[in-house]
Amino acid sequence: MTVIDFSSYTCPHCRDFTLNTEPIIDKLYVSTGQILFSFRHSPLDDLASRAGEAVEAAGTLGDFWGYPHQLMERQTLLVQERYSDSSLTAIASDIGLDSNQFATELKSGKYRDKIQADIAESKRRQVRAVPTIFINQEQIQGNQKQLILDTIDIELTKVSNAG
Repeated sequence: MTVIDFSSYTCPHCRDFTLNTEPIIDKLYVSTGQILFSFRHSPLDDLASRAGEAVEAAGTLGDFWGYPHQLMERQTLLVQERYSDSSLTAIASDIGLDSNQFATELKSGKYRDKIQADIAESKRRQVRAVPTIFINQEQIQGNQKQLILDTIDIELTKVSNAG
């Protein structure tokens, strides 16, 4: 079973989901092998698109999950700094990525198509707000932690009963 998160790095509600709900999902379901958790970029603005490119660059260098969590932890400051390349590169360095390699990846522009593909998918799925979470075909808008956890449990039960 797959859970898909459509989020934006400039959204405070997405920040709350990433920092407070996602760790619970990871502990209860991902780490136990019950679900696959997947992320899709659904940027609210150009700053979030640039942050998405930075996440993809960090992923190429081996840290797709730690880097975005740092973006969310530092969201207020990053918004003030307009998600500058120097700020994004400093985060990469802080988490142990090669800052020169990261900067090269970020400047390449090769991740823009990935961001655009995620945006197109969000439009196909009629995502109207972020975060939007898909649990199988169930769509939940906003960081509704208990509803998300309950829906995962219900969907896991359906899968278990069908098998």
